Amino acid sequence: MSAVAERLYALRRTVSLVAQHPGRFLLATLLAGTALALPLVTAMFALGAASTLNSLTVGPEISVFARVGTSSRELDALGARLAAMEGVSGVRVIPRDQALAELSKRSSLAATPSDGRSNPLPDTLVARFAATIDPAVISRTAEQVRRWTGVDSVQADVGWYRRLVDLRSMGLTIAACLGALTALLVVAAVLACIVLVAQLPRDEVRVMQWAGARPSFVRRPYVYASSITLAAATLLALALAAALRMAGP
Repeated sequence: MSAVAERLYALRRTVSLVAQHPGRFLLATLLAGTALALPLVTAMFALGAASTLNSLTVGPEISVFARVGTSSRELDALGARLAAMEGVSGVRVIPRDQALAELSKRSSLAATPSDGRSNPLPDTLVARFAATIDPAVISRTAEQVRRWTGVDSVQADVGWYRRLVDLRSMGLTIAACLGALTALLVVAAVLACIVLVAQLPRDEVRVMQWAGARPSFVRRPYVYASSITLAAATLLALALAAALRMAGP
């Protein structure tokens, strides 16, 4: 039998296998498609969450309070020096008059004159760090800035950020473990579904082997049936992921 004839026979036998057990084929396709859709949907939502987090500008900050009487030139120099520190993504200057006006507005008090005698607030520099910075870098930067000339005090509340970093590390570890477990489950489910469709009839195999059929000739129809099942499951998984994507916000 020629190679073309062997493949045509395998295709006809594959169609016969699927036609003989349509329920088994549909069940295997559904189970394998659902299993394949799980990592696709997980990756889709993970990428969406990562994109949302990357778009956020919220990050840890330290507040640097300048000494009263610091000139505008000295304040600008402090801001430039602070902006050059490791991990600092931006520096915002809050003049003492602006700070007093904001405080008065928040406390529903009438704004008082903002001369040097009535305004006890200092000029403030707020340094924002990248959202992925190591908390140790923030603490080290705060200690260095405290020793600068013209700096009265530094406020660095990094406790919440340390907890956030710990939670993020824990989340990544859990996600990695769940991803590995999901991958194993997906592989097991797909293989089980393929075997469900392409179970080799032992009597038929024995007859073909006694007739001198090559192993590749015997296996080819079942390999084709498994491939068709996997292809249909892949299309179903893509359709499910696309439907969830369209139904999402």
